[in-house]
Amino acid sequence: MTLPNALEEAAKRDYGPLTSELKRMTVQISWGASFEEALLAFGRRVGTVLTQRTVPMIIEASRAGGRVEKVFEPMGKFIQTTNLLEKERKTQTRPYIAIIYVALLVFLFTIVLLFKTFFTSGEGVPLLSTPTMSPAEMQRIFFHLSLIQGLFGGLVAGKMGEGTMSAGLKHSLVMMLLGFVALKFFL
Repeated sequence: MTLPNALEEAAKRDYGPLTSELKRMTVQISWGASFEEALLAFGRRVGTVLTQRTVPMIIEASRAGGRVEKVFEPMGKFIQTTNLLEKERKTQTRPYIAIIYVALLVFLFTIVLLFKTFFTSGEGVPLLSTPTMSPAEMQRIFFHLSLIQGLFGGLVAGKMGEGTMSAGLKHSLVMMLLGFVALKFFL
């Protein structure tokens, strides 16, 4: 069976989110696009590292002709190994991500503890030989510091956990929200 025919047969089965992409590729081929063009368009749409690595290999196997299964068998092992390594990396970095969250919680706990014990009773006392600061000013400074720590801690957690800084935005959002809630409701 040729690769375009195999693609048509694969599009008839259910592969989850991949099924719609397979159908889209078969439609492109039926409209006159070559197998390579449809596959390259698929690679651009999906944009994952795995597709960027496998699409060129599939195209070369298509060009070479002959026994394509000799190319697909090692490629399948490569994909399985890549997925296994990715899962292992995520498992190994999970404790470090937890450390980043714990560091933020310790920072917030320390701020709350300082305000509940020291800053409320020491109102009007100079802080490190600077002009006196009101508790509201100190609270605003610590609020900004907790947001900064949450933002950058989240970016680091995303880079460590998922490999991209943009993935850290969700961690940043959670950590900044934790800082906001802690300082808004506990001070």
